[in-house]
Amino acid sequence: MDMAELTFGRGALASAQMAATYVAVPVDEWKRMLDLLERLEKRLEPEDKWLTTEEACDMLGIKRTAWRVWRRRFGIECAQVGRRVLVRRSELEKLMKRRNLNTGRVEM
Repeated sequence: MDMAELTFGRGALASAQMAATYVAVPVDEWKRMLDLLERLEKRLEPEDKWLTTEEACDMLGIKRTAWRVWRRRFGIECAQVGRRVLVRRSELEKLMKRRNLNTGRVEM
């Protein structure tokens, strides 16, 4: 029986054959595979969250009009989707760190 029959086989016979298939793997190799899968899973996780204008303003403690000025003045990288402007949380955190800003209190 070839692999195509196991994978795409029909009926209870194919299911029973697939359910009865076992593979023996040495413990060290199994641990290595699990470690590799965990590292791959971490890479696939979204690293950063996209914030809306409202969320960015709340995080910085500023109003929408100030947000437009800040985007230009501080060179904040944004993405525009239709009429919505989105910014990565990490971009705002870098700005706050560079400008030594505390959350909710803004000094220029």
